[in-house]
Amino acid sequence: MEMLNLKNSESSEFRGRENTRNKPNALEQEDLLSIKKILEEQKEILRVTREARLEQIRYSSHEATKDAADMAGQEADAERLWLFMNRDGNIENRVNKALKRMEYGQYGICIECDSPIPYKRLLIDPTSELCINCKSELELTN
Repeated sequence: MEMLNLKNSESSEFRGRENTRNKPNALEQEDLLSIKKILEEQKEILRVTREARLEQIRYSSHEATKDAADMAGQEADAERLWLFMNRDGNIENRVNKALKRMEYGQYGICIECDSPIPYKRLLIDPTSELCINCKSELELTN
């Protein structure tokens, strides 16, 4: 049921875009399946990592401290873990968006110019939303 709500809340982002599944330059089904497997593996790794980091935070917050230096070290470790979890959350959001684009038949198509994103680029970064030209242009303007 939660997935249904996610789909409804995000569908407006995808609804206005043309279904590119049948375009001649769209990815082959076999390529999509291999990248989908990579994305799902990334998602699982992120889930397991998040659980381990939460456990570390819980453990360190219950650990008895001896002095102020130990407390400061524990706080720094906890802050570092939260920063990693925040970064991982951003990655997980990108993975979810890529999977959603697959579901809507828009994966592998640049969100700026509708050009196909090369399969090799998607293998390097399966969450890529931009073709090489649009990504280069974006980096030059930033």
